Amino acid sequence: MSKVDQTVAETEFARLCKLRRVNLDKMTDDENKSFVEIRDTLVQLIVEGRMAVDEKGGVTLTVYTDGAAETIVFKRLTARALMTGPRADGKPKDDVERQNSALAELTGRSPGFISNMDFADWTVCGLVLKLFLASKS
Repeated sequence: MSKVDQTVAETEFARLCKLRRVNLDKMTDDENKSFVEIRDTLVQLIVEGRMAVDEKGGVTLTVYTDGAAETIVFKRLTARALMTGPRADGKPKDDVERQNSALAELTGRSPGFISNMDFADWTVCGLVLKLFLASKS
């Protein structure tokens, strides 16, 4: 993984936001405060060469499962990614289960793969999901 200049990484993040229709200029102060973690974390991943943005706003991210590097690609967010039904026992899914289901749908990876990711990478994937959810049509 090759490093990327900080300024280039910030430009790439701004491009990602534009392609994902996240209007940074129209955020309220509260929205902007909660967005700082997303921005800082994703910019740092771009700097480290672990995250790349394609021409359509797709995200490729290197994550670790059981110590091995894996590349995952985040596809276009659809409502299906958020339509997670109840568990097999009929009880509603908790936040972790909903995030795992959404990430599995969004990346095309199995729920087992998602659940075996290193926790730090799973958290980063949650931040990418939050960014995608901030999209405005």
